[in-house]
Amino acid sequence: MKVTDAIRADHRTLEPWLECLFREAARDKAPQPGWVKGVAQVLRPVVLRHAEMETRLLFRLLPQDERWVIHVTNEHREIERLLDAAADGSRSCLRHVANLLLGHFDEEEKFVLPLAERTLPAAALEALGRTWAQEAARGR
Repeated sequence: MKVTDAIRADHRTLEPWLECLFREAARDKAPQPGWVKGVAQVLRPVVLRHAEMETRLLFRLLPQDERWVIHVTNEHREIERLLDAAADGSRSCLRHVANLLLGHFDEEEKFVLPLAERTLPAAALEALGRTWAQEAARGR
């Protein structure tokens, strides 16, 4: 499996959770701060691991002056900042990070992953996919 396909699959795994969080945080009856903190504490390591693996395994190999690579890399930092704020119990931050992540996944899949598939050899994408799978299995 190519690394780009592994990233897409990871996105599909996270999307239902994010959609649920977005709906829950947007309800009239606000989730309690303790609930928000708990969700953020569970979500943070999963999302940050995903972003770190994307950056380390794939994005570093792409043209660093490409605007979409710059954009998604900056969004990774913004997502981390929002997850930290949500860990303090901020419902609006949790809703914002869920919405941002859903759009972020879409941008990566429309712009960055196709760039990788055009730029990198198929064998390299396959090798990176194997590395992704091994690291994901180890919980890295």
